[in-house]
Amino acid sequence: MITQDTRGRYGSEGEFYPFRNESQDGYDTVEWAAALTNSNGQVGMLGGSYVGATQMLAAIAKPPHLVAIFPYLTSSEYYDGWTYQNGALMQWFSSSWSSILAVETLRRQANAGIQAKQWVEQLPVEEYPLLSLPVVSKLGSVLSRLGQA
Repeated sequence: MITQDTRGRYGSEGEFYPFRNESQDGYDTVEWAAALTNSNGQVGMLGGSYVGATQMLAAIAKPPHLVAIFPYLTSSEYYDGWTYQNGALMQWFSSSWSSILAVETLRRQANAGIQAKQWVEQLPVEEYPLLSLPVVSKLGSVLSRLGQA
């Protein structure tokens, strides 16, 4: 069993852009997993919500060693039935997902700015910035892509 975050989310490197790289990244992951020592070469995927969507996008790329997917709590139609319902924007869904992504993006950017070794180099210690918030315009570029997804 392998657990993988999508590019730029939680423990994975890179920059998150919803749905943009999921097909190729999924293909690469399946083929990497199939080639691991002790693998029988048959790879299955499972997960819900966004991870359910990433499985379908990986399957579209047709990795030769993907034999099964099990997406759940996701949609096969991302316009009507997920972000929109009968043409109306699902405000709760859009707001809650954007908020979750914004908090995670802030966490990643704040963690990247922590330089604990500099504590000994900067005096007075009270002025050492434990948390430097990212520029709002940079966060806005991440969130604006959600509307394009």
